[in-house]
Amino acid sequence: MADLLHGSLFTGIGGIDLGLERAGFKTAWQVEINQFSSQVLEKHWPSVRRYTDVRSVGKHNLSPVTIITGGSPCQDLSIAGKRAGLAGKRSGLWFEYARIVRELRPDWVLIENVDRLLRTDADQVIGPMEEAGYTCWPLILGAWCVGAAHRRNRAWILCHAHGDDGAGIRMADRWSVLQAKVGALAEENQVGCGGFDELVPGDGVPEPDSYRRIVRGAHGLPDRLDRLKALGNAVVPQIPMLIGQFVRACEEAKISLPSG
Repeated sequence: MADLLHGSLFTGIGGIDLGLERAGFKTAWQVEINQFSSQVLEKHWPSVRRYTDVRSVGKHNLSPVTIITGGSPCQDLSIAGKRAGLAGKRSGLWFEYARIVRELRPDWVLIENVDRLLRTDADQVIGPMEEAGYTCWPLILGAWCVGAAHRRNRAWILCHAHGDDGAGIRMADRWSVLQAKVGALAEENQVGCGGFDELVPGDGVPEPDSYRRIVRGAHGLPDRLDRLKALGNAVVPQIPMLIGQFVRACEEAKISLPSG
């Protein structure tokens, strides 16, 4: 089959990109404004075309892709912020995301943000996507679901431009299979989750500079401030990998249908 192409908005350090590439996608372009994150992307995706500002990209300079992904800034949605929601200056960049989707019309869209999005601003995200002709499936998934020792729940919304895959099989039925798979993984890994809500030192012993020790020791990243910010905005790649595998299976089923 032809390459499954991926376009990445609000890329960060590329957690979603890495997960989708593990599922068999090829990243065509990335959009990221943070300088440190862009340096990370340059190192790991040197041949991918990059842009810095979502407000300056669209159909005029982005190539067509199978799926567009990204998590717009969460500062106005997070409980740690002022909770302005999508009316906030930073989280409101979601509407640029929606504009780009309307212009490029990919078959698939994957939206990621803090789980509070689905409790406070879901209508402002799902509504415009449905108006644009997409069917949306929201899901809350945390790092603990794939075995990490911290909870880190996030909202994931997968959107498809058609209600079925062309074979008379409803995409919702396929989605329920993915939900069951994720549920089984979560149940399997729940013991490992314990009571952790945040990153903790590997030996569980608190210390004043435990974050520095985690970042340098467990993740192999030097220094601190930029790295912690980048990690804080990043996602666990195993989750988009699972969703990417689901999308790939749907695409493969579609092209395997007999013609006529």
